[in-house]
Amino acid sequence: MKRFLLLIVAILMGVLSFAEDIHMTEVDPTVWTDPHKGPSLIPAVSYDAQYLYIQSPYVINPAQIIIRDVNDNIIFIEIVALPSTTYMIALSDSVNAAKYKIELIYSGHHLVGFF
Repeated sequence: MKRFLLLIVAILMGVLSFAEDIHMTEVDPTVWTDPHKGPSLIPAVSYDAQYLYIQSPYVINPAQIIIRDVNDNIIFIEIVALPSTTYMIALSDSVNAAKYKIELIYSGHHLVGFF
């Protein structure tokens, strides 16, 4: 029984490790330079063939998520409350064919990443 559980855990960890990280940068870097505040925690974004994952260390409400194609056309837009865990967005089959930009806008921050 223990071997079976270890096998299941190993398989799940392997499946989850295929997601590629997306480097998110602030459009206005001066937003993060207040010397009187502690280090800011930027939400982590990653993707695989089927899903986009946003992992936030804290609740973000509201957060606007925008995905644009190479021609700057909006292909996905949503305003949500991001939980302090992982938020998943299902990607359509056409998303794998080209380069895309994700924007995450919340509380005066405007983060951008490419995938």
